[in-house]
Amino acid sequence: MGTVKVVVQGSMIFDLITKAKVLPKVGQAVIGTGFGMFSGGKGANQAVQLARLGAGVTMIGRIGCDFMGDFLLERHKEEGINTKYITRDKETATSLCAIHVDEQGHNDIIVVPQANGRCSAADVEAAESSIAEADVVLTQLETTTEAMEKTVELGAKHGKPVVLNPAPAAKISSEVLKQVFLLTPNETEAEEISGIGQNEYDAEEWRKRAAAKMHDLGAERVIITLGEAGCYYSPRGSESFAPAFKIKPEDSTAAGDAFNGALCFALARGKTVEEAMRWGNAAGALAASRFGSQASLCTMAELVSFLEGQ
Repeated sequence: MGTVKVVVQGSMIFDLITKAKVLPKVGQAVIGTGFGMFSGGKGANQAVQLARLGAGVTMIGRIGCDFMGDFLLERHKEEGINTKYITRDKETATSLCAIHVDEQGHNDIIVVPQANGRCSAADVEAAESSIAEADVVLTQLETTTEAMEKTVELGAKHGKPVVLNPAPAAKISSEVLKQVFLLTPNETEAEEISGIGQNEYDAEEWRKRAAAKMHDLGAERVIITLGEAGCYYSPRGSESFAPAFKIKPEDSTAAGDAFNGALCFALARGKTVEEAMRWGNAAGALAASRFGSQASLCTMAELVSFLEGQ
């Protein structure tokens, strides 16, 4: 089978991480114990996961004309991702995330959208030929509504399965949801989108009601990811559940992105949604068992080895 093709429209963020024994109080300066600069953003993480599994990935996003943009662009090229449709914005800086972490693992985070907040429908339209050739199209909500909506529109226009990872949660029109092949919120996002609180019902009943509400809003197929519990799949009229794999958790950062990347890779390979969920759970488990975001994302050999050991 030839290389599958996946188009990812999404965020690219330059992560600055500092570590200290304690987080500073207002007005306080503390001495740090560690520092790092990393490539991040939900779109970038998902694209990297897909590329490491062997997909031909085209990324649609926006970065500034600065050293941070240079850094992110180089990381994508190193992963073998097609960067033709990553726009360099001359009027704003690359998106930045400043993260402070204490020795207990507690953190505070400030995200400055900058270039991500200027992703446009035109950015997506420029990549229409790649969308038309894709096996799967993946997008999220960490850039702009107009870029996401244009991605969904063009994916549907060319008959491509579009996976929408609604993170961070925001209002999505019924018209958009009706064009999406698969909606993949986590529990918090499903609660916000459906308006049904998790504290109102037991876990099983809540999942059913939240999924039913999302169907009412227009989504035909919904996967609610449940962290260490696994994931719940609700196509209209039926349901199934895929339990999580047992691991020793280390860092859940990017586990959801690993899930979505592996899920889309499996779908592009012709797997059923149920089969793809298992691949997603495996990639998510591997990511959660390692430290870091993109550093924790697995290769195809690692995924196969992990699944064979289950």
